[in-house]
Amino acid sequence: SRFQLCLTIFRGILIPRSTTSERRNLCIAAAYATIQRNGYGPVQTARQALGKLGEDLAVRHLQKSGYVVLQRNYRCQAGEMDIVARQGSRLVFVEVRTRRGSLFGSPKESITRRKQERLVRVANCYLQEHASRDVEWGIDAVAVRFTPRGELLGVEVIRNAVVGMG
Repeated sequence: SRFQLCLTIFRGILIPRSTTSERRNLCIAAAYATIQRNGYGPVQTARQALGKLGEDLAVRHLQKSGYVVLQRNYRCQAGEMDIVARQGSRLVFVEVRTRRGSLFGSPKESITRRKQERLVRVANCYLQEHASRDVEWGIDAVAVRFTPRGELLGVEVIRNAVVGMG
């Protein structure tokens, strides 16, 4: 619902039950305007919006950590990579895992063997397309964690999250 989407995306926006429906609708409309203005779009589900928010936070965190973002949401026949970046001379492929609560495990635990294999295939696709076969590269992950109420708990870079797959 619209109200749940607001709670998912905006930490600190809690509308008390005693609030009139007119005021609640104004809060929801304002939140939706902000969502659309920031590129989250009106047709996204709460899960998609949370994922996009996680990616945005990951990009900011990576940039603060010295990564230069080259591309977001790279797609090829093998799949998609959330972020392609450079850290010094190293080309870095980044998978962003966003979790709200711990019911379905940690972000780190969600990168299954099958997912790792797919990430390696996508990275190889990028390397072939960009004639970057002789460059040092790796696959990092960024874990973005929120409380069940939508409050940011932390953003963590997991360097070399995928290893030994080649």
